[in-house]
Amino acid sequence: MPSLSLRGLSDQTYEGLRQLAIRNHRSMQEQVRLLIEREVRYA
Repeated sequence: MPSLSLRGLSDQTYEGLRQLAIRNHRSMQEQVRLLIEREVRYA
């Protein structure tokens, strides 16, 4: 499976993603993957 590395996220964005993952009982990796998949699917 391909992988992706993100650099240059602001601290605010990183913390927002972390909090979103916590609220959804997901790892950050799972949360980011889900967000990207949804965005691409509905683009």
